Amino acid sequence: MRGILTSIVLAAVLSGCVSYSASVPEGYNGPLANVVDSVKVHSEAEADFFYLSAVDDRTIKNSRLETLSVNYGRGFNMTPVVLDHDIPARECRVTIVGRSEFAAPILAFMNTVYEVKGEIPFQPDSDRV
Repeated sequence: MRGILTSIVLAAVLSGCVSYSASVPEGYNGPLANVVDSVKVHSEAEADFFYLSAVDDRTIKNSRLETLSVNYGRGFNMTPVVLDHDIPARECRVTIVGRSEFAAPILAFMNTVYEVKGEIPFQPDSDRV
């Protein structure tokens, strides 16, 4: 039993160790486009986030996680943070996510958390949002 508990605690600690890449690869000097995450607020405690989570398999910062970080410790109140991302204006693969989020973890246990996620090919136009 003690070994199982140790394994669970270790997994929880390590799951927080995610590193994020820049949305534009290092050394890229070509044209850029801009992708803006979005959020639909339902209340002070609930919102639906629609965001870019990866570009060409590089995990990037996103509005959902930034919102959770900025609002940590605020209880049942959440002020969404919306990020935008410069990305290369060339053919790439992006991962997009739509997910409901709650201000406090206990609210996620009491409500339904919806999530849809997929990777798609994308070729943005230069200098466009």
